Order: sequence, then structure tokens, then C-alpha cells
Amino acid sequence: CDAALDRTGSGAALEALDRADLFVTALDPHREWYRCHRLFRDVLLRRLAADPDARTRVLARAADWFLERGYVAEAVAHRIAAGDEGGAADLLRSQVPAFLERGELAVHLQLGRQLPAATVLRDARLCVSLAWAAGLSGKFAWMGPWLDAAEKMTDDDGPTPEGWHTLRGAVATLRGVEYSIARADMRAAMAAASEGCRLECDPADAGYVMARTVLGAVLGLCGRPDEAVRVLDGVWNTARAVGLPPLLGLQAASIQAMVLGETGRTDQLRRLLAEVGPVVQAAQDRWGSATSPGIARLRTVEGELAHRDGDLAAAATLLRRAADLARTFGEPVAHVTALTALAQV
Repeated sequence: CDAALDRTGSGAALEALDRADLFVTALDPHREWYRCHRLFRDVLLRRLAADPDARTRVLARAADWFLERGYVAEAVAHRIAAGDEGGAADLLRSQVPAFLERGELAVHLQLGRQLPAATVLRDARLCVSLAWAAGLSGKFAWMGPWLDAAEKMTDDDGPTPEGWHTLRGAVATLRGVEYSIARADMRAAMAAASEGCRLECDPADAGYVMARTVLGAVLGLCGRPDEAVRVLDGVWNTARAVGLPPLLGLQAASIQAMVLGETGRTDQLRRLLAEVGPVVQAAQDRWGSATSPGIARLRTVEGELAHRDGDLAAAATLLRRAADLARTFGEPVAHVTALTALAQV
């Protein structure tokens, strides 16, 4: 409040309102966070709206306060509310790693869709980051318009999207996802994913891992798991070595685990699952009820392996969990795979 209003003494005022039970409630024992009663909040917002210039200043200061403390989503939301669409777009484009680290790509996507289409579609890097977020959030049908816009700008000498080696490589990789899931055009998906691998050639970039993950997934869907194993060999280790966020690393590991299982490479599969296990647990502890497609796939592979080992009770438990995760995430391929494996058990 002090930062937003450019004043001092807000803490004492809030504490007095709380103790007098006047529409403000402390949310923690130290009285650092407070919540306004909804009706009181509406009155304050109307008062703020009566002075547009003050409203812009207050919300902009609030956005800066949130950003300084690492609350990126709140900072973007306040910039949008302040009418600073360019500033909100800059934050969304530059803070993708923060959203990835927190498993908040759905939030990134929601904020991006609040921006005017004209602001988004003239920014190739923002289009790529939103298409990427849509793919990782199971919103595959949303990817096309953003990729179409980015593709028109691939001849420009503009800056490269965060985490990618080239703009063209990012678009090709994400096209591989869109074509394989949203359009079910596997020939186009294979061509795009192969082009993405060719262009994303720097192992230090997230795009290197993503491109090989996508090509491996497309090869698996096309019934070519042995080729997928070769493409994915070492990708999980690369993701760990460069410190990619768990969301991306688990995506790569899950595709690798699936093709290892399909090709009967059980020993390699067990080693991979042992390495991935602590990362999965840490992600689940951090994200709570949130999930990722990588975790759903890994639980499916674990269930199939338990089935192969003859432990039907463990297999059924793992596969029910995998099916729930896949349904929550909204990826039909992973959901059907888990349900089919559960039916076999």
C-alpha cells in the first residue's frame, strides 16, 4: 500500500481497520498480508476509477512492487489493469523462465489472452512464448494463430525468443506439436519436428531439448520407437545439465521413458525412472494439485512396468493416478494411453 500510494503509515492504518473489524482482515499472524471485504474493495476500486491518471499511477507502482518481489503474474496483471499493454507484453515475453519454474504456464497463457490481439500478433517472441505455453498446457488448438503470426516474421532480423536458438527453429518445433495433436497431420508434424531439430542445435538452450522431445514424440506416434530412442538418447541428461525447469525436463524424460518401454529396453527404463523419481516428487510437492503431461506419462510407464513385473495392485494404482493426471491436464493421447493400460491390468 505504501508503494502504490507513495506514502507511509499504511501498516498502522490496516492494523487499526483490522482490529476495529472494519472490512479488512489479516491473513497471517504477523499481519503482513491483508484482505479487503469484497464490497469494500468495490467501493475503493470505484473511487480509484474516478481519477484515471491516479489509477494508472497506483496500478503501475503496484506492478513494480510485485515484480521486485518475484510475483511476476501479479505484476503482469497490474500492468494490464493500468493500461500498460506494452509493459505487460514485455514482462510476459521476458519472464517465461519464471512461469516455467513455478509450473504456471496456464497463468502465462491466461494473461496473454487478456492482451489485445494487435499487441500480441506483432511480437514474434511473445507469439512463440504463448504458443509454447499453450502446447505445454494442453491447449493445442490455440497454437495455430500465434504460430501463423510468428511465421510471417521469421525473415526479420529481430531478437530470438527466450530459450531458443532461432525464431524459425522455435516455430518449426511448435508446429510439430500442433500438427501432431491439434491437426493429426503426422507427415507435416514429422517435417516440422525434423526441421526444428536441425535448427535448434545449441545444447545449452531449452529449444534443443524441446526440439528433440517433440521429434521423439512424433516418431513414437508414427510407430517408429527405435528411431525415437536414438533421437532422445541423452536428452534428459542434457535437460538436467543445463538446469532446465522441471516442467521441460520431465516432458523430455516422459517421452524417453515411453519409447524405452515400447522397445523393451527395461534396464534403461528402470535407470531413467530412478533418476527422474526425486524430480517428480519435488515437482508434485511444489505444485500441489497442479500437474504436467510429463508426470502423467511417467506414471503411466511406471504402471505398465509394474504390470510387466506382475504387481497388478501397484499397476492399477499407478495407472488410475496417471489417468486422473492426464484428464486434469487435458491431453487426450496421454489419457487414452493410461486408460488402455489400466483396462489391460
